[in-house]
Amino acid sequence: MLHLVVAQTLIQLNTSREFIGRVVGLRTILASIVKITSALLTGVFISKLGVFNVFILFSLVILFSFLSIKKLSNVEVPDRL
Repeated sequence: MLHLVVAQTLIQLNTSREFIGRVVGLRTILASIVKITSALLTGVFISKLGVFNVFILFSLVILFSFLSIKKLSNVEVPDRL
């Protein structure tokens, strides 16, 4: 849940006041679409590949995510607070 705090903070720091509601709303809609799509695709993957293979596939995705996290550490935060 910490990523939500970071995302919300970056949105508030980088968006003008008149657009914050729109940006947060768009982010919420996109997050909902991603959740629904990922649940449906997981079901399709399980029916086609089997549960064990899907666990292996997702484990590899998580492993590669952790290996690439260092590239994301250079996010710039504006000076205005």
